[in-house]
Amino acid sequence: MTDEYLLDSNILIYAYDATEGKKHEIAKELVEDCFRGEPFAVSLQNLAEFFKIITKTVARPISSGEAEEAIKIIIEFRNFRKLMLTEKTLIKAIELSSQAPFWDAMIAATMLENGIGHIYTENTKDFQIPGIKAINPFK
Repeated sequence: MTDEYLLDSNILIYAYDATEGKKHEIAKELVEDCFRGEPFAVSLQNLAEFFKIITKTVARPISSGEAEEAIKIIIEFRNFRKLMLTEKTLIKAIELSSQAPFWDAMIAATMLENGIGHIYTENTKDFQIPGIKAINPFK
């Protein structure tokens, strides 16, 4: 396992959702750390969840175009390691789904498959999986 951290979808969402006050500032700082040279990982699932929620669910949604531009920036920026899903990921997620909600199990399986043992997330209870340390940056 590496010391690399994955940024969960909720961190990306708070980074772009200015209505979230202190959470916005903390999440924005984490994302900016990556642009200052700190390597972070993000899965394609995180980016898909970000798009859906930031354009529909938050108090002040952003346009699809703005969300697409944010995603393109993350995809193109080299300090964000982009993690892909594989058939092996799906099988591991199914195994882990007895310990976590399925979509979080999918993120956890992606992390484990790529040797990433840390995640910044607000949902630490959903990542109580051996080999993963979940950190809530808002506490």
